[in-house]
Amino acid sequence: MDEADQKIDTIIHFCTTHAISPEHLIERCRHPPAASEGHTFYSKFVCNGDAKVIVQSFLIHNGINIFGELICLPTTEESTVREQGVQWDLR
Repeated sequence: MDEADQKIDTIIHFCTTHAISPEHLIERCRHPPAASEGHTFYSKFVCNGDAKVIVQSFLIHNGINIFGELICLPTTEESTVREQGVQWDLR
């Protein structure tokens, strides 16, 4: 089984475990009943699961903002490193 097949199996297993189809997961995150529920719905299912990174990637690939509202946009590399951590230091 190649990597893509493993990821598909992970998504299917994740959705089966939570009794939700991949399509419904995307639609519920994209069009939540209330404006504040999209990220909450996503967080409830994904943030603590073993499939977190794969499901996050699946949602991002399908146009879902999993990061919540943008609060600030760093203006310089230094502010990015200060606010987001040393992993963003490209020097």
